[in-house]
Amino acid sequence: MITLATPLNLMQPTDIDQIWLPRMQAVEHALQTVRFYEEQLDSGGVVSLHSLERAKQNLQQAQDNEQAFQQEFRLRGNWTRVWMGSDGQLHRNLDCAGKNPQLLPFLSGVSLNEIIQRATTTLCLECFPQAKQHPAWMSARKAEKALNNCPGSSRKTDQGSCVVCSQAVELTAKGRAKAHSNQPSS
Repeated sequence: MITLATPLNLMQPTDIDQIWLPRMQAVEHALQTVRFYEEQLDSGGVVSLHSLERAKQNLQQAQDNEQAFQQEFRLRGNWTRVWMGSDGQLHRNLDCAGKNPQLLPFLSGVSLNEIIQRATTTLCLECFPQAKQHPAWMSARKAEKALNNCPGSSRKTDQGSCVVCSQAVELTAKGRAKAHSNQPSS
């Protein structure tokens, strides 16, 4: 069992998850070790029963160390946790995050509004569908698109080609180049 200087019920979710993260990882590691030994035994591999028992004891100890954190999480109604997925996006759902997601404790327990303001376009829109209507997301998305647009977008042109990048472009009714990428399409 663990002893903390500050009781969990007096800590903020960000602090709890910062302390919980290595304990959760220890449980995962111990579980993988037990599974490895069991698979070796099932397939006729050489594993000492003592090693398997020691791995199971380590798993139980890791789970015991993590239990208080999980209990506090449940008692408080499962605060928001945000995970960096293998796709580089931020997720609320571990199933959506892909392999080896990384918990971002600094976003634990943070309001949805604040998460959207901080993370904007890196949010998974399946996990955070309301982000699309948030002003911070819309502003960041617009800025992101502008970065990818050629500076010749919206400039007047008579030839049907951009005055900056020379690409053939569609024109608006007023003879301006429509927004286009600054990278020629292949």
